[in-house]
Amino acid sequence: MKLGISLVDLVEYEAQRNDMEILQINSEHLEKSSQLPFYHKDLFDKLIIAQSIAKDMSTITKDSCFLDYSTTVI
Repeated sequence: MKLGISLVDLVEYEAQRNDMEILQINSEHLEKSSQLPFYHKDLFDKLIIAQSIAKDMSTITKDSCFLDYSTTVI
């Protein structure tokens, strides 16, 4: 499928259009992720949880494992 636009440009456009922030992974997030208990075995999801805790942001997911952590889930 051809988009007619680069993937990077599309993501940036949609993020701006929907008033969303693309989060960068930093050392604080990695450290927080390594300190979280292993309720959830998916390391990428734990990184998302760590970012939401560090940034005091809600997470939109239907993964019930997120509810085991101290973050707001929508």
